[in-house]
Amino acid sequence: MGRRAEIERLKQAIAVQEALRGILPDEQIEAALQALRAQLARYQAEVQGSGAVAQGMGATAVFIGGNAQGSIIITGDENEVNEE
Repeated sequence: MGRRAEIERLKQAIAVQEALRGILPDEQIEAALQALRAQLARYQAEVQGSGAVAQGMGATAVFIGGNAQGSIIITGDENEVNEE
């Protein structure tokens, strides 16, 4: 299963658990959600503020001294960028 498919599978499993609230005990749901979110975190990295993320085997980062705000360079397969 590819990275993107695994992320989607985990997101769907989280949604299923959330839909079971009121049916199953909250403790059971929270335990399942905690495990699923931990698995999902392996695939996601987040930068808050300025900075960079280099994630995965052989990943490297480049330091830019100065202002490169709004510049994004992405190489590789199955990358996903979310700007909020």
